[in-house]
Amino acid sequence: MAQVQKDGFNFTILDEIQAQYPDLIKLVLATESMDNNEKQYWFDILPSMTDDQVDRLFDILETERRKLEELEAKY
Repeated sequence: MAQVQKDGFNFTILDEIQAQYPDLIKLVLATESMDNNEKQYWFDILPSMTDDQVDRLFDILETERRKLEELEAKY
């Protein structure tokens, strides 16, 4: 089990989850649409999620990231 610190908050993430979903973890940590407790919740339930659910979460966060980048580039 690993401790990941971001913005003064310590997240607990299983080593297997870190190894299996490194890109998803980066997206969860970077999103501004969740508070730290919500982020920890997703890390906690990730092991019990189906592949479809994980893919959907990844798609949602990736779309959010991409749209924010587009907005920043535009303005």
